[in-house]
Amino acid sequence: MSFTLSISLLYLPSGRQIKLSTDPEQETMKSCSIILLLPFLLCFLLNICSLVEGRSNFSSSQLSEVQNNIMFNLSTILSHQPSFKTNSNPNPCSWTSWVKCSTSSSSSSSSEVIGINLSEYGLSTETTKNTSFFSLLCQIDSLQLLNLSHNNFESLPVSFMSNCTARLRLRILDITFNQLSGQLPNLSQFTSLVSLNLSMNKLSGKIDRQLHGLVLLTSLNLCYNSITGNLPMNLSSALEELLLSNNKFEGSIPGEMFKYVNLTVLDLSQNQLNGFIPDGIEGLQKLKKIFLSGNNLTGGLPPKMSMIKTLSQFAANNNNFNGRIPFGITTNLQFLDLSYNNLSEDLPHDLLSHGSLEHLDLTDNSLGGLIPAILGNLLTNLKRLRLGQNKLNGSIPGAIGDISGLMYLELNDNQFEGYIPVQLQKCKNLSLLNLAGNNLTGAFPKELANLAKLEVLKLQMNNLDGSIPGEIYQLVNLNTLNLSRNSFIGEISPLISNLKKIAFLNLNDNKLGGQIPDSIDNIGVYLIELQLANNKFNGSIPQMSSNSQITTLNLSSNLFMGPLPESLSLLHNLEVLDLSDNNFTGDIPSSFTKLGSLTKLDLSNNQLTGILPKFPKYVNVISNGNDTQNVTNPNTPTPSQSRRKIDSFIIIVVAVCSCVGISLFSGVLVITVLGLGVPICER
Repeated sequence: MSFTLSISLLYLPSGRQIKLSTDPEQETMKSCSIILLLPFLLCFLLNICSLVEGRSNFSSSQLSEVQNNIMFNLSTILSHQPSFKTNSNPNPCSWTSWVKCSTSSSSSSSSEVIGINLSEYGLSTETTKNTSFFSLLCQIDSLQLLNLSHNNFESLPVSFMSNCTARLRLRILDITFNQLSGQLPNLSQFTSLVSLNLSMNKLSGKIDRQLHGLVLLTSLNLCYNSITGNLPMNLSSALEELLLSNNKFEGSIPGEMFKYVNLTVLDLSQNQLNGFIPDGIEGLQKLKKIFLSGNNLTGGLPPKMSMIKTLSQFAANNNNFNGRIPFGITTNLQFLDLSYNNLSEDLPHDLLSHGSLEHLDLTDNSLGGLIPAILGNLLTNLKRLRLGQNKLNGSIPGAIGDISGLMYLELNDNQFEGYIPVQLQKCKNLSLLNLAGNNLTGAFPKELANLAKLEVLKLQMNNLDGSIPGEIYQLVNLNTLNLSRNSFIGEISPLISNLKKIAFLNLNDNKLGGQIPDSIDNIGVYLIELQLANNKFNGSIPQMSSNSQITTLNLSSNLFMGPLPESLSLLHNLEVLDLSDNNFTGDIPSSFTKLGSLTKLDLSNNQLTGILPKFPKYVNVISNGNDTQNVTNPNTPTPSQSRRKIDSFIIIVVAVCSCVGISLFSGVLVITVLGLGVPICER
């Protein structure tokens, strides 16, 4: 066999040459050897190349000696923190978990540190007070981002705020989720700051000039502190985000607030602000989100809100706003929450006519009139419609069924009347339907069983009648079903066992009867409350699964009879058991005392007898209206025994009195006879 040799010389990295043999037999042997060695030689060459390239990259990303020393000293301090992982690479720019580098502004051949991220490192004032931690940070004159969030700093050293070289270029400072207390730190010398986040701390006191001079600041977040006084007005005109929620700011919203024409987000919620919303808000033409919730604001809503074309979210819930809702307010909005105010009059006729709307909450006002025209084909984005606890009247419009994406519909506690519209079955994404507390009449529409995603169904406190359709038990995702305080008749279907996810089942105050089906034992382990009071259920209580998580069982005011089932003592999570006003007989099982979570046991007005077991003191046991005795004094008579003893006592007293009376009469008679003829004055 012969090989044609195409390579006669092999150059080694050192520059030496290897001449290959020309003898065919030797060539064949050596060629085979060289072919076998080629992969290894190629790998060697590639490694050399990569080392050369790596050395080149290494040298180009080197920090200055000063910054290199600073970073190694910082690493030494941080190595004492449990969450810190030491990196053996000698180049700090490779410590990407907490260091960010960039090409140096002074030399394209070197790098500089521009970002330090020490979030969630367990740092605190205590662990850094005897170190040069803040001093080292301040020496990084190229630093643009410093993230100390999610630590336990209680304060910042004065030197950091007043004599810190890093302040000259620092653009982003994040110390959220710490324990900073006292007044807001004076950061007026950090003149390059663009974003400042000190939220989720314990800062207090008023804002004076601590932020003065931060002319480049575009984002200020001081949420979730305890800062007091008036809203700060000496801020940067470049401000785009002003987040001051969950503090203790007071006074009114000053008109100067609207001079920050670059604002896109304004959050003043959960403070103690009062007064009106001043005129001029329509001048904030870049505003996207405004949150005023949880204050004491009064007066009417700004009628020109719709002029802010960029506005997508407006929340002013939990205030004292009054008057009517302005026309056109939902023109551009995606989110509108005006719940828990004093708004009144009719709803604007265009309220539900704009396609951008996703969330509308007007709960708990004094709004009246009819639900305005619904353009369901436009409201393709609407997910939540909450109009409960108002004074709305008329019928529930069937056009709601055209809002195909609706997930939450709450019309409870109004004055709606008429039937439940069957068109609601078209809302295939509906997970919550609350129509409770109205004047709705007619039957339970079986078409609601088509709402396969329904989890919460509340129809209580209406005038619904007829039987509960068996189709309703197809809603296998139901978590809450409340049909109480209606006039439903008939029995509970054995199909109730299909509701495997049911947690709250309330059928109180209806006209339901028959026996509770045994299949209720299979209803699932999620059941927390079972309320069947004030109906006409009879027979005995079926056994319930010992795996049940049920905490409340109310079967009062029915026609149950027979002994109390021992199986109830297996419901270890039971807190309230109400079996009052039935026809239960026999003894109270002593095993009931083993219900460790029980706080209330009502057995009143039955036909129970025997000794009342001794329950722990924290259990409120109500047993009046039975023939039971207290276990602490077995000799204590029952009510009937007491009545018999009282009757006997009265008979004995009468007999004794009769005997005494006769004796006294006899004595008087003898004395009278013996004393005849003797004057009284002489006796």
